[in-house]
Amino acid sequence: MKRSAPGTTTQQALPGLCMFGSPGFDTSGAREPLPAERPYQLLAYLACRGGWVSREVVATLFWPERELSTSRANLRFVLVQIKRLERVHSVETRTDSLRWTIDNDVRRFESALADRRWPDAIDTYAGPLLEGFERGAPAPFAEWLQFERMRLHAQWHDALAARLAQQVSDEPEACAALAARALRTDALDEMALGFRLRALAGLGRGDEARRDYRDYAARLATELGVEPSAALRELARQIAQPRTATQRTVVAQPASPGEPGFVGRRVELARIRELLAGGDCRLLTITGLGGVGKSALARAALRGLAGEFPAGAVWIALDDLHSLDQVAQRCLAAFGVELRGSDPALQQLVERLRAAVVLLVLDNAEHLGGLDRWVDELLWACGGIRLLITSRGRVGAAEEWLLPLEGLPVPDADETEPDVLRAYDSVRLFEVRARAQQPAYDAAAGAADAAALARAMEGLPLALELAATRVRLLPLAEIARDLAESIDIIEPASDDPARRHSLRASFEHSWRLLAPRERHALAACTVFDGTFSREAAHAIGDAPLALLASLVDKSLVRADGSGRFSLHALIRQCAAHYVDDAALLRRQHAEYFTRVLERHAEFRQTDHRRVIAEVELELTHCRAAWKQALADRSATWIDRMAPALRHFFEATGRWSEGVELLSAALAVLDAHDTAGQATRVKVCNALAALLWRRADFAAAELRATEALAMARAAGERRGIKAALNLIGMSLWQMGRYDEARGYYEEALSHAHADGDREGVSKFNSNLAIIEKIQGHYTRAAELYEEALAIERESGDQRGLVTRLNNLGNLHRARRDWTAAMRCFEEGLQLAQTCGLAAPAVFLLVNLALTTLELGQLERCEHFARQGLEQARTHGEPLIGIMALLALARLATRRGDHRQADEHTLQALVRAQGKTYILCELAALHVRAEALAARGQRLQAATLWRIVMRHPLCDAMELADAEDGVARLGLNVSEDETTRTAGENTSFEALVDATVAQLSSC
Repeated sequence: MKRSAPGTTTQQALPGLCMFGSPGFDTSGAREPLPAERPYQLLAYLACRGGWVSREVVATLFWPERELSTSRANLRFVLVQIKRLERVHSVETRTDSLRWTIDNDVRRFESALADRRWPDAIDTYAGPLLEGFERGAPAPFAEWLQFERMRLHAQWHDALAARLAQQVSDEPEACAALAARALRTDALDEMALGFRLRALAGLGRGDEARRDYRDYAARLATELGVEPSAALRELARQIAQPRTATQRTVVAQPASPGEPGFVGRRVELARIRELLAGGDCRLLTITGLGGVGKSALARAALRGLAGEFPAGAVWIALDDLHSLDQVAQRCLAAFGVELRGSDPALQQLVERLRAAVVLLVLDNAEHLGGLDRWVDELLWACGGIRLLITSRGRVGAAEEWLLPLEGLPVPDADETEPDVLRAYDSVRLFEVRARAQQPAYDAAAGAADAAALARAMEGLPLALELAATRVRLLPLAEIARDLAESIDIIEPASDDPARRHSLRASFEHSWRLLAPRERHALAACTVFDGTFSREAAHAIGDAPLALLASLVDKSLVRADGSGRFSLHALIRQCAAHYVDDAALLRRQHAEYFTRVLERHAEFRQTDHRRVIAEVELELTHCRAAWKQALADRSATWIDRMAPALRHFFEATGRWSEGVELLSAALAVLDAHDTAGQATRVKVCNALAALLWRRADFAAAELRATEALAMARAAGERRGIKAALNLIGMSLWQMGRYDEARGYYEEALSHAHADGDREGVSKFNSNLAIIEKIQGHYTRAAELYEEALAIERESGDQRGLVTRLNNLGNLHRARRDWTAAMRCFEEGLQLAQTCGLAAPAVFLLVNLALTTLELGQLERCEHFARQGLEQARTHGEPLIGIMALLALARLATRRGDHRQADEHTLQALVRAQGKTYILCELAALHVRAEALAARGQRLQAATLWRIVMRHPLCDAMELADAEDGVARLGLNVSEDETTRTAGENTSFEALVDATVAQLSSC
């Protein structure tokens, strides 16, 4: 790059940064390339992250082999180099973090995606992220870059699919061109090819479409060793020979209990009869994984359909056949016809069946290559024939209709009634087979264990039947427990003739039919417990979408239609035996999902609803990654995952789950490992935050104090500020206001020194709470307004919601109900838009209290009940208590004294025995209001006197209590009586007496 002459300055617009493809500055439409050197790699990383990034994270990313102090020194040197670069406006710095907010194409791409502007997103994506920038980079940076490339490419692919779907009918020419562009990027992109074939067919360019399909099939065979998916083969067939019949896919529905020999599947049997006996369907394929009951269903259908076909209904077993000639010969033999002469067997079969109205059932067809063409020829030549085929994957013939078969319906985990459980086909099948083994089997007593077994096996009939053979040997609960770890407990012995019908034998049959790349992909996918994305499968298991599609066609992988995939529990068990290095696979899985969480470390600066949804979707895998980090005692992984997990559990109100995970991490981190002290600080602070949310204030103070000591020793300024704030918050909730103020003021001084505006906002807001409690409303308002301005400027949605709630409470204390409503309503709307469940609960209850003061009783009830329900959902005990007290005050206003007493009692019982003294004070105040409304003036005044005397009574509560006493109009004698009673009664004794009194009502 050219540099300005010394002493000169240039006034020009700052250039944007192009990061897709070869990176460079965009100067008047021309790209000025960036060299793959450390300063530019750092700049590109910061630009991609967008928000504030910890200096520690950056230092360990670029200098992983060095001590942290050395890495940070290297970082400072690189930042000095960056300051000297032309066209680089200042990188923002804090003592503990960095940010570079230059305009760039990645941000524009993600903005277009968020707004569903597919053409803009597609055009903005100009190739792999930071192409060539991994050269000479340390391994952690190169790994981060590869992860981001895959993530952004997957998002571009989703946008491409959405755009092609818009174009294929209305703009086929543009659709074909866009699909061709995508295929130049990835020649094995089946989605793009499918749209291109449909667009070309619509344009009348069938020859071109067929040529593209042949080229694709050849590449797929060469590179992956598999054929195109059945859906793509069918599309190509339709283009080659347009069909008049409409292909339909039949989805199996839950069935009613069936007859003793064949259990369930009544809906499927009725559908088979409807299609083959009188419908347009001439070929129906029952698909599903081995052991799902395809053959049993076909046999039952054959018995029911035999009378519908004058020339007969014939069962043809294919499992021992290896050629299509053998299939034709066996069909001829079934009709008593011997193969004669030199004419092909299929021709002789056609001659035999040309005029016949007959049903052929071809069982176990998945291993016969070319069966689709054989079936097409047979159906074309014989107009009266109907075919019912069982196969682990679709045959791919032109007239094929599908009946996908899943396991038998299983009960939900919350079903407990034996009669309800036994109504499910899966449980009933097990009972029927168990009684055959042990006539004394008690079906009612074993219903719950049978249901658990059915859920574990996902209703797979073969697994249930094999498990039933073990009831003579083991208790059912033990069978269910052991099966969760290994299917070997229900496998026949190796010399047992039944071995050929075992689960492993069924799987081995499917395994032998797979290409090597399919085997590798399937084995790798066993690392996923639950559903997984195609991006994860590709990154961890080297399983691109074309391979996943092939495995879906073979019923070994399930697709849910939303881009997620899964394995049946038993397929997962069987395929896991073929994993070469299970420990390595688990670590690859952990690294991938560590990166998923690491992307959301700066949680508050992102779209909360989208982030929460993404983490929720992958939470099972994130938990597994966390578990692996603990098993490996990897402080690095824990450090990278902890922030996002803390923010996720905090935002969703699932604090106990977060406490469990973080506590486990502290148990494995070595307290004497100097290198891991920063991680311990981070985990301790995160744990303290969740403990505080859970209202375990003493435990939160203890953890935060531990974090503060370690952070001071290590010079971790971010950790110091976080710990100071958390200690202050805990002390505030325990009523130690002056102590809390000291911690907040120290944290605020650090934030000012660091240029940390986010910290200034947070600590100002918390100081304002103390000022409000002590009645210094003007000073509290100044602090809140400053904090609110910072949050609006930064775009921190969660922080803005919190500040609006705090400011609204200040307005409540001032009795400015209209201003309070404005704050609470804006905060609630923002919280609900962003998916911030936990803050929304606080806002709902505050809205209930404010609308009550405004006399809007119906709205008050609406907000209070919503708040109570969501508090239960999110495990928020404090705000749940306040919601009950709001309902109690509402009941008093309505004159419903019984309801007021009931709500107050529930609130006090929940608060007793915990450090919820502020809640107990609020409950006594509500009780005093109720007594005053009933004319029990002296009892009400006594309660208010005791509330006023308590050291934790804040200015708002004090003013409300004083007003309450004033409204009673006590004479001098009454006033003296209530003062004396209040002085002679302890707070704890009064709470206990109030609970006892309310309980006896």
